[in-house]
Amino acid sequence: MSGDGGFTAHLNPWLEQREPNWFELLAQHSLGAALRPGFDHAVKVVAQRYPERWGFLWRFHTELYAVVDCLLQQHYLQRFSASFAENFYNMKREPVTGSKCCDPSLCSKHLNTSLLFLVFFP
Repeated sequence: MSGDGGFTAHLNPWLEQREPNWFELLAQHSLGAALRPGFDHAVKVVAQRYPERWGFLWRFHTELYAVVDCLLQQHYLQRFSASFAENFYNMKREPVTGSKCCDPSLCSKHLNTSLLFLVFFP
């Protein structure tokens, strides 16, 4: 804890400008891969606990996961210019310098392409 009463270690500008290391890239990939089994387990527990009300969730858990993942990734891409796992490790997607987008955030073409490859072709 710092002297002014708050945690300020995450506000260090050096952390925002550096390149991610291999550990962070591997951890980001592992977090993205761990979301699916966690979601499947949660749906399975709810469906087994209350089969008459939520039993149908287990039959459609693959489609349900695709919709939830699409909404989650779209929100994070629009808001933070990063996928959920990338944002968790303070990474950000930036357009290539030769691109026609002058805005530092993702333009709609890059957002849609990123969303396609994050959700449908992981």
